[in-house]
Amino acid sequence: MLSKIMTALRGKANETGQAVVDSQALRILDQEIRDSENHLSQSKTELTRLMGQRQLNSNKADTLESKIAELEKSAEAALDKGEEQLAVEVAERMVALQDDLEAERAIISEYDASIEKLRGAIRGTDNQLRQLKQQVSVVKATESAQKAQSAV
Repeated sequence: MLSKIMTALRGKANETGQAVVDSQALRILDQEIRDSENHLSQSKTELTRLMGQRQLNSNKADTLESKIAELEKSAEAALDKGEEQLAVEVAERMVALQDDLEAERAIISEYDASIEKLRGAIRGTDNQLRQLKQQVSVVKATESAQKAQSAV
């Protein structure tokens, strides 16, 4: 008997909790939308940061490419003058810069992949938020109409 009473009390508590959630559903949903908008804004800020980092790496890669081109001309000039030792040293420096360039290009590719992934997530979230806001508007309008009908 005591077990049945406890079960009944738990059921009543569950019903009361559900009634509170149901009566506050729109308020809860509005807050969840605001929270999602804040997270979306943070994601857009992060996207901007990633794009800036990618640009910095791209600029660094461009600088490395121009240095390699300059060193190539220097190596050719050294060979033309018969300074083979200098040409070898310049070629070694070019190889080191080429390795750095390849590393930068790999980083840029990773940034590009991350940026595209984040853009897709932002677009998806943005669309879901728009749909959710539209649904909330419909529910609020329906609720207002029901209140008006009950008042009549």
